[in-house]
Amino acid sequence: MGYIKVKGKREIYFESDDWIIDLGGLSIEDLEQDLNIQGDVSKIPRIHLNGNIFKSFDGIEIFESLETIHADNNIVKDVSALENLKNLSVLNLKSGKLTKIPNLGFLSNTLECLYLDRNNIRKIDNLNQLAKLQKLTLRSNNISEIENLEKNSELWFIDLGNNQISEIKNLGTLKNLKILKLDRNRISSVKGIEKLLNLKELYLQYNEISRFPINIKNFPYLEQVTLKKNPLIKSDLESVEQYCNNHNIYFID
Repeated sequence: MGYIKVKGKREIYFESDDWIIDLGGLSIEDLEQDLNIQGDVSKIPRIHLNGNIFKSFDGIEIFESLETIHADNNIVKDVSALENLKNLSVLNLKSGKLTKIPNLGFLSNTLECLYLDRNNIRKIDNLNQLAKLQKLTLRSNNISEIENLEKNSELWFIDLGNNQISEIKNLGTLKNLKILKLDRNRISSVKGIEKLLNLKELYLQYNEISRFPINIKNFPYLEQVTLKKNPLIKSDLESVEQYCNNHNIYFID
């Protein structure tokens, strides 16, 4: 058994074969200076660092086998130390102070899930090298345009809800996309979804959509459509609803 003594806090005990270490909510300011690690953490695959106050991941490299990092509710700015984690596939940086998407190109061979909700990000970029990225969430930022995702062909889940987006575009190359969340934006037209033929779930509630001219029959795998709180004209709403009801598609108006 080993332990991690957090500066000014309690000791966290662990076994070298544990699957997770939880260091959340301990007011950690510096991973190098505030953690006194006694024992072997080199095989731990998952760490929770939620609710701390560190700005850099410097010192994280001692956890060399990490596959998952949850570090939401922090003030992280510098992610460069993650380059040393050769197995990292899940990174959670929700509820932080990020103003742009960090460049994570050094994780191009491993990163599959990236969670960046509730930051202050204004632009989708720095993702083109992440060829294995499958799940991307950017909910509740300040993004106004869907862009720079053309090379992320493995994406099957995108959440861009609660942003400033007015147009659905630049998604046509994402042939694996199954779940698309664009609720609570400023979208007035559904033009742009017609090429997403593998969609299973489409969330467009709380937008400004008045017409739904696209034939929903063209989406053979669709299981759920949510159009609640849009100013859809009655005929379009009834047409979509009727088709969904006849084909066991969960429809929320």
